[in-house]
This record gives sequence, structure tokens and C-alpha cells, in this order.
Amino acid sequence: MSTDTQPQPESGQDPVQAPVPTPEQLNDRAVRALKRSWIPGVGIVAGRRALKEIKWSGEGGRTQARWAVGVNTVVTGAVVAGLFVGWSGGSSHRTVSDLRARQCFNITGRKILTPGMGENPEVATVDCSQSHVGEVVGFWDADSAWDDYPGEAALRSRADAECARELVAYAPDTWRLADTVTTNFYGPTESGWSNGEHRVVCYAGTGATSGPTASVRQDVAALTPDQKAYLDAENIYNIAEIQQPDAENATQDFPGWKKYAADMATAELKVRGALRAHHWPAATVRYTDRMASDAERAAEQWRKAADASNGDDTDRLVKAAEAIDAATPAADLRALLELATGDPDTDTARA
Repeated sequence: MSTDTQPQPESGQDPVQAPVPTPEQLNDRAVRALKRSWIPGVGIVAGRRALKEIKWSGEGGRTQARWAVGVNTVVTGAVVAGLFVGWSGGSSHRTVSDLRARQCFNITGRKILTPGMGENPEVATVDCSQSHVGEVVGFWDADSAWDDYPGEAALRSRADAECARELVAYAPDTWRLADTVTTNFYGPTESGWSNGEHRVVCYAGTGATSGPTASVRQDVAALTPDQKAYLDAENIYNIAEIQQPDAENATQDFPGWKKYAADMATAELKVRGALRAHHWPAATVRYTDRMASDAERAAEQWRKAADASNGDDTDRLVKAAEAIDAATPAADLRALLELATGDPDTDTARA
């Protein structure tokens, strides 16, 4: 569910309209996104979050957020082009393909070239208490989805979602992650696939040359049943949301946004089902019921957006769905469940 919430009125009271900021009041997240636009992968995520906030809040900063997304798309594309790799298992050197789950690593600056299979970066594993650029959160076998190489675009899109699933299994409370932490991956090229390498290595990183000095891993066993049930529901939404099209709106990519809206509608209904299926403590029922109802309302808007006949209508309905999601009482429920309630941009807690 959305990490941005607004106070909600008591049942039976008229809703209080939040003051609409003047255009001169810049959205803080938009400003931070622009500052981080040179860090691969970070500006895109932060800029999109800023645009989503601005749609609902009316703050200024849309231009800064768009620049952050645009600049960072170029930066990330240049970096990923050099990182998206195919590899063989025959090298005696430690490379990305040799890494195991929960290992933290730095790229040494050298590349091991495997003939006909692209570049396989040589890495040095380090203790996660030392500065590192990546931490392996899991793996995904792409041949579980395709018999033949599906093409780079299809593989990247699916790997985004699968690696997001690996991350939330590894660190389920995303509110405890700094905003700079994103999911990344290395995957096989077409020639690598032909030589039998089908595995995608999923890792958490910041995209910078130096990074965190602690593991992002969280102790799932330490979660209470109520905490786990809530995070499982929330992460259904998070995994779907990461598939948002690169195009800013539906007028630029109508088919992409229609598909995204349909996927979001399905995710919202799954969230509703997960929230209603769990037996919640009495003190939290007010909030879980509200969030389940909000998910159902948002799903209706997402479905209408998917069925719209033009990009303008899709954009309008997407904005309506996002406004519902932005107003859910997630922070209040999290506080009662003793989960993180701080801003993910500034909360640097690690487990």
C-alpha cells in the first residue's frame, strides 16, 4: 500500500479537506529526486514517487521530478547496458555468477570477458558491515517462464517483478529501507542463454560506487503473525506498483498503462482479500477494514482506467485510484502493529 498517508476523520464525521499548498511550495521528494538523478536507478524511483505525491497534494515540483526521471533514465540505461550480462560457469574467478544469497560485494573495476557471452563483472565479497554496492537477495531461474530466450525487454520486465519478490521476502518491511535502496539484477544475454545460463541474480543496491555499511536483511522469523499478515498484503501492492510503465502517462504509452492499470486492479483486490482473511486484534480492525474498503474502491478506479478508450481518461482514473491509495491509514495501522512508521527517505534502519 502507499507509504504516504493523511489523518482520517472519525467515523461519522465530515472529512476535513487538507490545505492545498501553493505552487511555490516544492515537494521535498521531488527536490531530493533531482539531487539523486545521477545515481543509477534512484532518481527514477524517487521521481515517480514525487510525481505521485504531487498529483494528490497539489504541491509544486513536477518539473524537478520529471527531470529526475528523465536524467536518471539515461544514466541508468548507460550503466545497465554494461551490467546486463551472460556468463558461463567455467571461470575460476569470483564473478557475479559465483555469488550466493546474503553475500555483499563490490565490483573490483575489472571485467572478465567470456567469449561470446558478454561481460561478467569480477567482484570482491565483503562483510556486509563494510561499504558495499550490492547485497544478493535471491535468484530467479528464467527458464521457469520461457523455453527460449524471450528477448532483452521481456526478460528485464519480468526480472524487475521477480527480483522485487525476492527483495520483499528478504526485507519484507520496505518502510525500513532507505529510499536509495532499490532492486537490481544481472541476467543472461541471448548468447549466454544459448550456452545454458538462465539464472538472474537479484541484489539490493544504491547504484553508487560506495554504499550501505549494514545488511538490508530482516529477520522474518521475528515478525508476529499480525505483522507478517499486514506486510504480505502491503507487498502485493508494492510488487505490482514497481511495474509502472516508463512513459509518464497513458497518452504516451496507452497499451502499457492499460495493462498496468489492469494489473493494479487485480493487486488491489488481492490486498483486500488478504486483509479480510486475517483475524486482526480488536484495536486494529477499524484500520484494516478501512484499508480493505479503500483497496476495493481503488480497484474499481484501476479497472475503469484499464477499460478506458483513450489516454486522457486512463490518466484521470489512474490519478483517482492513486488518491485513494495515498489516503489509506497505513501509518496508523503500522504504529499499532509496532512496525516502522517513519519516512522511508530518512529512515536508515536495518535489520
